[in-house]
Amino acid sequence: MKNRSRISDVKEINLQIIKSEESSLFVFEKINEIFEIKRVFSITGDRNKKYQRGRHAHKKDQQIITCPHGAISFTVFDGTQKKSYLIDSPQKAVYVPCYIWTETDYLKNKTVVTVYSSQPYDENSYIREYEDFLKIKNKN
Repeated sequence: MKNRSRISDVKEINLQIIKSEESSLFVFEKINEIFEIKRVFSITGDRNKKYQRGRHAHKKDQQIITCPHGAISFTVFDGTQKKSYLIDSPQKAVYVPCYIWTETDYLKNKTVVTVYSSQPYDENSYIREYEDFLKIKNKN
């Protein structure tokens, strides 16, 4: 059952980097081995405003979280265990399966987070209340 996702299912991904004198290219070639991308979106936020995102889980949507500019603290919780990732480079990404609670704290001004999703937007796929998430996770 998909709501059995655990912290061990969350994976840190390091994108391939190709450097030249002028620039760095961050390559994510095999994303379709994880899931087919159905939606991509970016979010901006500032540390000065104590900007926080996430605070939800998904029933259907798998995601890969990246931070091409700035830095975030990205925390995942499976109902039992919690783990935090510092995503402070365009080379870092984190894969999040369904039924994992996420919390994102912006650490630098003008931070940009880009999310690659396995599903189109569907409000019914969200678990927005922490207590509801815990009830679902504790059923199994």
